[in-house]
Amino acid sequence: MNSFYSIEYFHGITFEDESGVEVETLALKNNFKFLSIEQFGYHTSLYAGVAIYHATGLRYQSSRHSTYPDQYYRMGSIRGLFYLGFDIKLSKMKKHLGYFESGINDIVLTNYLNNPDVINPKDYISLALGYGYLF
Repeated sequence: MNSFYSIEYFHGITFEDESGVEVETLALKNNFKFLSIEQFGYHTSLYAGVAIYHATGLRYQSSRHSTYPDQYYRMGSIRGLFYLGFDIKLSKMKKHLGYFESGINDIVLTNYLNNPDVINPKDYISLALGYGYLF
């Protein structure tokens, strides 16, 4: 693994009993580390990246639904997410890590650029807290 760049694959499912509808996503994350420090038995990294993700099913593909008028904006099922992240792991256990990420997707950014007086991007920032295992 390159110390500056890494790519990760994610497959996620939110089951119907949790959200009312089953949602399945596939994602590729491109991480670019720009700060890495090892101190006091911990290894920490600060990174930024772009995740490209796809939500399966026609529900997220408005261009394939006849109910949307012609020239309606094309909300495809492949989206982008720009994010900043921080991870931490014990120097002795480098395969296990905890992370925190914050990001915003491409639709919100596009809508903000077209309507800066109406859209507040801070209302759409996503947060993630999790655990990872490196194979």
